[in-house]
Amino acid sequence: RALADSWRTLRSGSLVMAVSTTVAHWWLPDPLTRFAARYPQLQLGVLTRNSHDAVSLLARGEAELAIVEGPLDEEPVPAGMVASVLATDVIVLACHPAHPLARTGPLKPAALTGLGLVRREPGSGTRESVDRALAAVDVAPATRLEVTGVAAVVAALKAGLAPGFVSRLAIADDLAADRLVEVQVEGLELTREFTCLSEREELCSPAARAFLEELRTGPATGAP
Repeated sequence: RALADSWRTLRSGSLVMAVSTTVAHWWLPDPLTRFAARYPQLQLGVLTRNSHDAVSLLARGEAELAIVEGPLDEEPVPAGMVASVLATDVIVLACHPAHPLARTGPLKPAALTGLGLVRREPGSGTRESVDRALAAVDVAPATRLEVTGVAAVVAALKAGLAPGFVSRLAIADDLAADRLVEVQVEGLELTREFTCLSEREELCSPAARAFLEELRTGPATGAP
């Protein structure tokens, strides 16, 4: 009875979540910190992956929650899982201030044809969102450099290697400090949702239910 009581009241236990890279680095820390302060006895684990691999961890039972970005219709979402939208993110085209694109006005989508970009790895929610938006305006992206993880994209952009698409959330400080420049592209719709996948709430552990409640009702985090 004492063990069951501690589990019900969140005085012990653990919660492991699989989280896509942008969410893990720039959106999740605030709600996770609040939750950890409220339940100091819980052991928390965050497995940072791209969206595809985060969903795969959930399907294999290696994580109880998956928080991902990008279109879910291209992911093998496990049967019976419930999706909860948490926030909206914006992907922008960015470059080094010395790059020629930084001195042009808003671009027509056709101007991106043949332009070498810094791109995320296959399976990335950012890459899937960008590829889908570019295909809608008949632009096939060219790859100048392919890297794993959003931090590697930001580093390549700041080094001036090539332009690239990245979450505005991830480069907010660099835009404010003029280390990067946002390039407007006319008619390109690049918003996407941060989504949490989980079992139906009655099948979740008390820790998972409490964290879902924190995500839904806590103060707004840094997402635009």
